[in-house]
Amino acid sequence: MKSLLKGMSLFAMILLSGTLLSAKTVHAQGVLEACEEEIEVLCEKVSPGNGRVISCLYAHENYLNEPCAMAIVDMGDLLDYVFETVRSTVEVCAADIESKCAGMQFGEGRIISCLRDNSADIAPECASKVNDFGKELAAE
Repeated sequence: MKSLLKGMSLFAMILLSGTLLSAKTVHAQGVLEACEEEIEVLCEKVSPGNGRVISCLYAHENYLNEPCAMAIVDMGDLLDYVFETVRSTVEVCAADIESKCAGMQFGEGRIISCLRDNSADIAPECASKVNDFGKELAAE
């Protein structure tokens, strides 16, 4: 459980795509709802943001009820899938990212948008990954 919560804290720092933001929001809302009582009781003095609430839940993991713990596990599974999707896309598209999006700042979906904007000029394997990128994450 601790490693999943650590991963969730890292997720707050690594929003690589606008698509990821929507997937994260849906699952984070599930954690907030499932863990509402724990957050109110165990983390009442914690200011939300930058992973502080998740860190608080991590510090009190032995006191989490089953629905809260399962919501955190579900979000951890999503994070594993998101990170693997991003990793495999970057691996396949590294040369195209370097050649077509070299000056682009990472974050907020800028790289995937750059690749989409240049889809006619990127490797077919990369174009396929870029095309599937949002679909795969939206399915989760």
